[in-house]
Amino acid sequence: MLQSFVAKFYRAPPRFAGGVILNILGYQILRITYFNLCFWFRRKRSLENAQTEIIASQLLKDGIVVIPNYFPTDVFAEIKRECDKQDLTVINDQAPRVEEFRFTPGDSSFSGVSVLEKHIGRNKSIDNIVSRVVRKDVLVPPKVTVVRTSFRKEDLGKETTDVKSDNLHFDVSYPTIKTFLYLDDVNETENGPFNFVKGSHKMTWARLWMEYRLSVSFYWRWSDEQRKSSTPEVSFGFVEKMGLAVSPISGKANTLVIANLMGLHRRGTFFTDKARYVVISSYRDLESMRHLKFRLTGGKG
Repeated sequence: MLQSFVAKFYRAPPRFAGGVILNILGYQILRITYFNLCFWFRRKRSLENAQTEIIASQLLKDGIVVIPNYFPTDVFAEIKRECDKQDLTVINDQAPRVEEFRFTPGDSSFSGVSVLEKHIGRNKSIDNIVSRVVRKDVLVPPKVTVVRTSFRKEDLGKETTDVKSDNLHFDVSYPTIKTFLYLDDVNETENGPFNFVKGSHKMTWARLWMEYRLSVSFYWRWSDEQRKSSTPEVSFGFVEKMGLAVSPISGKANTLVIANLMGLHRRGTFFTDKARYVVISSYRDLESMRHLKFRLTGGKG
């Protein structure tokens, strides 16, 4: 019990917390206020490299940036070969079938990921962009996941069994970055590209009210099992009311997508049995006690 509590406390703040009574009284609003104050009191970063500054500025403005042909051809080929060698674990069997392999850079229990660790897990250029956007030094390396998602032909059009990813949702109420490197071509007519609502990463009064309502219903109406297996869905009507739109983020192989998942997003719809094959890096731990431990121990956390 104690170990579970410590592990929960050690993680980055979740989407919702506190239970139904506290959220009726406005606990989610207090949490959002606290997150925003913490963010705005952090020191702003600047980038000396003009190109990375342009990328970071677009990420701050839109919540997402798409960079075609990110890696040199030979480096991308090495990354793809190393990904192909990994044994992927099936975490969802059908509609969709999701297979993945994950590791954290610096974990000595993993071997055979030297290329991924060097170019994805410890990419200084990406780290600098992330630092600029979240106003924190990247002391904790991102968690890296190789993911292959696909539908069998007989499952196309069926109700999803992975609601967490397919619902339009936000991850948390503070800036948090994930990157997506497309290992194969991804487009909206075949294999469900990542969908994102540009501009939805900014906290507004409408967003605040939307989160308040979801925080109450999340505890009031949802069972414990639902909270673990699903994600509170943001309506497309809310997006339209805000004058925003859901955009499919298509791209050729070697396209890098950097997104602030405080913004609204979802997995796109698959229309064929062609797989979507990506490498995802999550910088969520920058908001966890693990990051503080790295700072206090001089990077030996």
